[in-house]
Amino acid sequence: MEVTSNHYREMLREELQKRNGRNPRYSLRAFAKCLGVDVAALSRVLSNKQTITMKTANKIVSKLDLPTKERDFFLFSVMEDRKALSLKREKRTQEKRENLLKMNEDLIQVTSELHHFSILELTHIQGFQGNATWIAQKLGITEKKAMTAIERLVRLGFLLEDEKGGLQKVDANVPVAQESQNYKSHHKKYQRETLCRGLHSLENDPSSQRNFQATTIAIDTEKMELAKKMIQDFMSNLAGYLEQGEKKEVYQLSVGLFPLTKDKAIACN
Repeated sequence: MEVTSNHYREMLREELQKRNGRNPRYSLRAFAKCLGVDVAALSRVLSNKQTITMKTANKIVSKLDLPTKERDFFLFSVMEDRKALSLKREKRTQEKRENLLKMNEDLIQVTSELHHFSILELTHIQGFQGNATWIAQKLGITEKKAMTAIERLVRLGFLLEDEKGGLQKVDANVPVAQESQNYKSHHKKYQRETLCRGLHSLENDPSSQRNFQATTIAIDTEKMELAKKMIQDFMSNLAGYLEQGEKKEVYQLSVGLFPLTKDKAIACN
């Protein structure tokens, strides 16, 4: 006889049916009391929603006074069921680990490629169309890149697709990806793209649609941390002001503070 992980449940069901046959008023509660187990737990076990420990299994076989062979079948079946449960847990843990890894990789991509945030902000402007073709044309990127970004943002829960195929931004902050050397290199990629877009705007957009300001100063480097905080506050306040009213275009607000004094000569064309 092949013993499966479900064999002990079948034995319990058969025993309960036998007792019901002898006494139609015999209840699951009475059966649980006889076995010395909780009735709700027994119900979950019989409906394949829960397994039992080996300690409980030994208690049950002693209460049922099973012959040695059936006792061994019962206990072996419980062992198999617990092994199967352990494998399921390991699989769920592995899937969760893989999902978290995938999520972190997605977050790194979102925070390293400017068009992801641009797509999220596009959802607020007049005449927004939630399709890759329109988004690609509006941002000056390929349709494939737009589609990949949309799928990633939906997967992360930052965008929602409605029944008509439209897109809606979810009002949630983008979490910070787990830092690593890979993350740092991707963050630099985002900053390089910001600078590249800025240079393109400098050369191609009329001054009425853009603003670049710069000043050269000798500073006390001990004040850098406070300076970073002041820049963050300034950017937050300015963004809040600009976001009021009717939104028509997506802009990039960028502030840079960096050293000009170097040990080695550099060349900028």
